[in-house]
Amino acid sequence: MIRCLAVTGLTRDLKTCNPGPIETARIDLQYVRATEKCDYLGLPENWRNRLGQEYQDLIQTLQLWNKHRHSWYEGRGHNLQAKFDQLDRMQLRDTYCEIHFRLKVQRKRWQHLIQSLANPQLVSG
Repeated sequence: MIRCLAVTGLTRDLKTCNPGPIETARIDLQYVRATEKCDYLGLPENWRNRLGQEYQDLIQTLQLWNKHRHSWYEGRGHNLQAKFDQLDRMQLRDTYCEIHFRLKVQRKRWQHLIQSLANPQLVSG
């Protein structure tokens, strides 16, 4: 609703939040809860290692995505567009899109892993 008001010109100077720290906090909380559930269910060490490795991979990709997202938005700015030639902007966009896709894939793997913790039969099998 606020965005609609901004488009019509009824609001201005809206502040937006960087999604990187929000997503990182969400993943951190999911990881803490998942490790607690692993302890509660008494899952084998290989399951915990898999969870930890997936968590580390996701956090690294999220940090890389956030870095490239920041560069991409800087490159789109009016003042900095003059500094980037067309090829550099296209390469920056392509890299950002590739990392964004990688992040989506890792998020899906992470969600699948977290959801499988909800079903103890899948975990032990």
